[in-house]
Order: sequence, then C-alpha cells, then structure tokens
Amino acid sequence: MLYNMTTVDIAEARNRFDELIHRSEHGESFTVVEGDKPLASLVPAAKPAATGGIDFLAEARALRARCKPDPTPIKQDIEFGRL
Repeated sequence: MLYNMTTVDIAEARNRFDELIHRSEHGESFTVVEGDKPLASLVPAAKPAATGGIDFLAEARALRARCKPDPTPIKQDIEFGRL
C-alpha cells in the first residue's frame, strides 16, 4: 500500500506525538526524520477484516448441537475414581 507521507523532524514528532497519532487515525501518514535520514513511518493501522457475513453465534450453536455430552453421570465417574 502506498502512502503520501508528510515529513516530520524527530524533535517535532516528540513534541506533537499525540496530535500525529490522532491525525494518523484519520488517514494521514508521516515519515519521522533526523536531518535527511528517515527513521520511522507513522501510518494508519489496518482496519480489521470483515467477518464475511459469518454468524459466529449461529456457528457455535450448531457445533454445540452436534456435540453430544457423555451420558455417564459425573457422580458415577467420581465413584469409580475417573475424576
């Protein structure tokens, strides 16, 4: 992904860090430099991927319905020393 970056000196980046982060949240990108040397890039974080329409709750319920519990009562397992 290509970004159109604004160059910011390291001292200015330190002094205005909160502002740069806020602006980055809104899509701006910055290259932090010391003299003419690029040190770092501040770019917006990637947006979380969409779920693709998967209904996770419905999937969990369907999985639970397919999984049948062991019919042996827990009390019996305890009595026989299995728990």
